Amino acid sequence: MGTDPDRWDDESSAESTGEYEEWSERRIHRSDSRQEALGYQLEHVQQQLALQAMVLCDDFGEVVASAGSRRVIDGLSAQIPWLISTPPALFGRSLGYMWEVCPDIDEEQIALCTLSVQGEHPLLVLCGIGDTADLDEGVAHVARGVDRIIRTMRN
Repeated sequence: MGTDPDRWDDESSAESTGEYEEWSERRIHRSDSRQEALGYQLEHVQQQLALQAMVLCDDFGEVVASAGSRRVIDGLSAQIPWLISTPPALFGRSLGYMWEVCPDIDEEQIALCTLSVQGEHPLLVLCGIGDTADLDEGVAHVARGVDRIIRTMRN
């Protein structure tokens, strides 16, 4: 059974008191700072899906926002320039350093999404790492949130 990413956005889909409390807490956990808001967005999905890490960086690997294990975040951001130029089927060839950080990782446990937001750095990269069937959906959900935050909030 997969996680329904729409439940992160819709109060009516909370199936239990626990899910409603998580939804309610996320709605209270807000910031006027774009940097902080991006961090909250990544952290929410990283925790919901029990991912090792999520990182948003530029195409040079400079971290914009992140959530999860600092060691994994550093490893992912260092690999971003290579990962974005590698077809997903060949990620294994670009994961040399990541194997030192996460020895059991394989290309199916990494989801990558590039974002181009008008008026900002030409390319942002969102990357999630974890062993869940919902990884791609979670990264897509965060990508929509990141796009909204960047378009609507000033630095």
